[in-house]
Amino acid sequence: MELITAPTTIINAEDDPMSAFDNAARAADRIPGCRLVAVPAGGHLLLGSERVVQEEVRAVARPHGL
Repeated sequence: MELITAPTTIINAEDDPMSAFDNAARAADRIPGCRLVAVPAGGHLLLGSERVVQEEVRAVARPHGL
């Protein structure tokens, strides 16, 4: 993961039963410049967090003209 050079954002719910938040935090620590977005609730599908997900995707895409 340390070799990843692409802008990276990890969005993970703190209550995700399939992908523990601690794993997301460890992955983010290993990816240079990675942004970790913690969503308090929403489970694996980030239900109820659509606005946060949309905003984060736009923030990543905007500098690239997308």
